Amino acid sequence: MKRLGPEETELAARDGREILERITWLTNGELVLIGVEKTAGWDKLYRDPGDGRLWLLTFPSGELQGGGPPKLTAARLDESEISGEFISPAEWDARMEKYMRDNNIRVIMPGDRRHQ
Repeated sequence: MKRLGPEETELAARDGREILERITWLTNGELVLIGVEKTAGWDKLYRDPGDGRLWLLTFPSGELQGGGPPKLTAARLDESEISGEFISPAEWDARMEKYMRDNNIRVIMPGDRRHQ
């Protein structure tokens, strides 16, 4: 797969499966997750370790199942915007764990014989 080039500012998966696969590849290891949107956790903020640019992963088709195809956009956010809209991935994980514990929700993985 191809890393992000300096001329790129947006990748929209609506433009085809190849773009969807590239967005998935980038967000699963090439880019560093630095923030999760505070309210619902759908939007994610990444940093490109190669050039330091920020990238925002969104799902702009809210009327579709799962928000539709993802879009990755170069973002120009200052520190106050980041801290106002996003929390750290660790804080998001802690909130979700607490929510699940408080609501007695358990994740059952395929093949877990204790729950069959």
